[in-house]
Amino acid sequence: MPDPSRHTPLDIDTLLRRRRLLMVGGKGGVGKTTVASALALRAAALGRRVLLVSTDPAHSLADAFDREIGDRETGLAANLTGLEIDPDSEVDAHLERVRAQMARFAGADQRPELERQPWSPTKRRSLSRLPRCSVLQWPPQRGPPLEPDPSRQLQAVSSSSS
Repeated sequence: MPDPSRHTPLDIDTLLRRRRLLMVGGKGGVGKTTVASALALRAAALGRRVLLVSTDPAHSLADAFDREIGDRETGLAANLTGLEIDPDSEVDAHLERVRAQMARFAGADQRPELERQPWSPTKRRSLSRLPRCSVLQWPPQRGPPLEPDPSRQLQAVSSSSS
């Protein structure tokens, strides 16, 4: 078992070469976007294909790179692509697909009950408050972000709740 009192320097290049997914999280104003952007640029410079994703509603990733990014993959540098996801819109779209699928199988007498469920338009707003984080992932891959495993946090990045 490693000795917790020993300090081991962190080799960022080795980390970036070995890890496929890095998540940068923390409270507001601590520099998540700056750290994620710096890691993404370094990984791209090392030859990794990088997708830098932000779920920050303020879309500060666009500010960091001084260009519009939005909800489409946008080239930011060689080997580096950026994407800004609006978590509220994503949740709304997903819940609407669930509701529409359920409605196909529900009888007219069951539809009022469907509208009382969490995916109904009147209930969506309370469910669409996701944790905000910047995600660095390579190679680019479609699908939902992975939930962080607190027992396997990297020394370079830590995730904390606000």
